[in-house]
Amino acid sequence: MTRKDYQLIASAFALFNYLDHSTRYFIALALADRLEEDNPRFDRDIFLKACDLWDGKRRTRASQVPAVNNS
Repeated sequence: MTRKDYQLIASAFALFNYLDHSTRYFIALALADRLEEDNPRFDRDIFLKACDLWDGKRRTRASQVPAVNNS
């Protein structure tokens, strides 16, 4: 995939800003994990910013998101 493809995905993802932020953030991180597997030069920080989900904290994998206890 190319940068143009990643930008297209991020801009489409940003349209879902009405969904719960933590859900969107986790999905974007999981998606970034897969995109990074496709291209080692993929920059997840730029992707998260384009998804309108940047929180200023660098995370390298979706598994690094703290677990939420819903009980």
